[in-house]
Amino acid sequence: MVDADREVIHSVSMEEYTSVQRRIGVVVLPGSGCTFWHSNEWCSLQREPVWRLEEPSAKEIRRVLQESRAWVVTYNREPDEAHPQNAWLYVCEDHDYCLKRLPSAVRRNVKRALRTFRFEFVDAERFLEKGVVPFCDTRTRVGLSDGTPEKFRRYFETNIHNPAHRIVGAWKDDTLAAFLSLLVVDDWVVIIPFAATEHLPSRPNNGLIHFAIDYFIVQRKFRLVAYGLSSIQEIGKADGLHRFKTHVGFEARPVHRVFVFHPLLRPFINSAVLWALRAGVRLWPRSRVLRKAAGLLATSLKKRPPQVKSKHQEQESRE
Repeated sequence: MVDADREVIHSVSMEEYTSVQRRIGVVVLPGSGCTFWHSNEWCSLQREPVWRLEEPSAKEIRRVLQESRAWVVTYNREPDEAHPQNAWLYVCEDHDYCLKRLPSAVRRNVKRALRTFRFEFVDAERFLEKGVVPFCDTRTRVGLSDGTPEKFRRYFETNIHNPAHRIVGAWKDDTLAAFLSLLVVDDWVVIIPFAATEHLPSRPNNGLIHFAIDYFIVQRKFRLVAYGLSSIQEIGKADGLHRFKTHVGFEARPVHRVFVFHPLLRPFINSAVLWALRAGVRLWPRSRVLRKAAGLLATSLKKRPPQVKSKHQEQESRE
């Protein structure tokens, strides 16, 4: 069931969010328009929000590389003939969203979750006590080696205290079966789901996503909820993840992900290094560093495996 006395969640401004991030040591640089550059992983920066697709100037890119000392910066742009689609962006802006408009299998899964779990926003202290199992199980299920209590604490103990970061949980009695990590800024929300493996048959993620879209889009009239980008990692479950996201209420928008490398790194952007990285992935398939590095390089060299197609693209290919 959904908590009838749910907490009212207020967004923070982009300025407040980025100011707090800087205070806790995160690299955040201003971008053009209503964008900013946010440190990601391994000396990289990503432009946020990810659905802003305007092309940044070469001057802005040089400034970000120089001021951040990052090895790579990334942003999204509209695909065209010279910049073909290489990723999907998942967003929901449907203010007429309702359960009865979803596919029948999704409706059943959401109803099962609503019968099984209690959905409510979770305060930081309780989350840090109860959230480790869903986090670790999720990271392990996707084949990564960072599903550990240490990684959970290192990531969330810092970010959970930024007022833009919130948690909504699916509770089974006193057990946090699953949770959504939320970033609530201005009139938009970004979600990342985590679920304990033993509770997956009751479909907690379906319930959590329904809760988030209904609360923020339908009730609070936020502009959009985003479910991130398709992974640059060369993973075997990409089709399944794509189907899940599009079936639970998100639109898949084609984008071109651009990666700009520091000049000192550019000599290593070649097929020989990609071969070596892919060989490393075969030897250490749970290494997130190797998987992301191989995917990033393959994307930059336009040597990614074929992307999953939208229904419209599949129809066009058949015709």
